[in-house]
Amino acid sequence: MKIVTYYEYINSWFEKQDELLAIWKKSWESKGFETIVLTRTDAEKHSFYNEFVNRLNLIHEKIIGKPATKYGMACWLRWLAYATLDEEKFYVCDYDVINHSFNPTDPAEELCLLDGDCPCIASGKPSQFLQLCKKFLEISEKNIELFINEKDKLIIFNKNGDKIPFPHFHDQEFFIFCNKLNLNVIKTTREREKFLSVPTTENFWERQVVHYGLNLCVKYCEKNGIDYHNHDAKIKVIKNFL
Repeated sequence: MKIVTYYEYINSWFEKQDELLAIWKKSWESKGFETIVLTRTDAEKHSFYNEFVNRLNLIHEKIIGKPATKYGMACWLRWLAYATLDEEKFYVCDYDVINHSFNPTDPAEELCLLDGDCPCIASGKPSQFLQLCKKFLEISEKNIELFINEKDKLIIFNKNGDKIPFPHFHDQEFFIFCNKLNLNVIKTTREREKFLSVPTTENFWERQVVHYGLNLCVKYCEKNGIDYHNHDAKIKVIKNFL
């Protein structure tokens, strides 16, 4: 069984990525998975790449007022990179999604987000990932005004406590908006005994698969008196539970 991740160097804030990727690979390979790391180069090989990027930037500019950032575009491009692999079912996830005790299990036939609206772990086939990329465009273009309205409902504050406009439209916002608007895009499941992406520190190490995202790691560090600094602390937190 394959598990695939997407990696793209963004800027110097994302330091020690090689070490994080190595931890990711070891955690999944130790449970019997074959690991694959894809990059933007893989996405660029797809014939749909140029149209995908151009239309996404237009969508982002209409919803947010500016084109997507490099990080934001990477969130979208991972799905197109997955579409370049051989036609078979496999799992995909972020490379800070660490396998604690999840053994190879045959994925569902349909495309599926495995942790609710969070796109940190999913399963599907390349043809299904390509169809998802096309849905990103078609549904967003058709529902621009509705998505803008949903975006304006999201609350975000700056460091001074002032409310500021929501800064981006990534794949996760797409899934959240579609769910709120009852648009049938993708199957979602949420098995809390298996997968954890929410920022909680309550026995998260008991989950089979844990997304060591920024919020979870910061909360754990604050709770345990650890100085959180970029991915140094993230890697330390992960190693504590492997």
